[in-house]
Amino acid sequence: MHYPVTMRSYGYSINKRRFVQPWAVLEKEWTLFILEEGSFRYKLGGQEGEMVPGVVLLGPPGVVLERESLSLMNIHYLVFQPSNSEGQALLDGITRNGRYRFSVTDRARLLSTLRLIKPSSDRQEEKAQAAATHYLHDLLLLIMHEISEEAGLSRSAPEPRMLAARRWLETNAFGEAQLTELAHSLCISQVALTRQFKAAFGTGPKEYLTALRLERAKALLTDTDFTMEHVASLCGYDNGYYFSRIFEKTVKLRPSVYRRMYRL
Repeated sequence: MHYPVTMRSYGYSINKRRFVQPWAVLEKEWTLFILEEGSFRYKLGGQEGEMVPGVVLLGPPGVVLERESLSLMNIHYLVFQPSNSEGQALLDGITRNGRYRFSVTDRARLLSTLRLIKPSSDRQEEKAQAAATHYLHDLLLLIMHEISEEAGLSRSAPEPRMLAARRWLETNAFGEAQLTELAHSLCISQVALTRQFKAAFGTGPKEYLTALRLERAKALLTDTDFTMEHVASLCGYDNGYYFSRIFEKTVKLRPSVYRRMYRL
């Protein structure tokens, strides 16, 4: 299958303290910067701001990017080019309003796609490279979808109370997050919370919480040698047995098998 974009290179840094160069510019390639953890300040094409997890920065060719780390970072870099006019049109559509920074609502899908890119990009076989390009294309379509959502083409914006609920889940996901506590803070019942959250985001709060926890678990399984008990505790689970049950039920693989398959 021919994709409208072609992956040129991929990198992933863990606990990165600073950028080797405070600025960079690629003459022909585009670049995606996506954080899993940490933050950095940037200036790009007359824009400036802060990059945090759940946000994507798209750097076009020939435009200088200035960057300064604000904390330790786990960061993905994807360098690519349009393969044909369809790819160029896709990129022009994403940046048509002069925007380069995009918030992604479906953070679980974003991190899941990055987890799939990583093992494929480390291998040079044609099938592995094709898989990496496929997932890159999926990321760009995800960004385009988010732009459409913002424009109100798919659904109206979630009400402030549900936006607050999502922020609460993302902030408390890896601790002792209780949906009863969240519902109480919003002055609604847990049933109403589930119904309204699903209407706003297409998934229930419990499923969203699980997705956040398992995406962190996938990162820890592939990037560290931590025991299952330690991984479980870092992802908000009381013990490794319960964590393993949830992981296998959702991912369809035991955590140990996932680690062997996708370890860098």
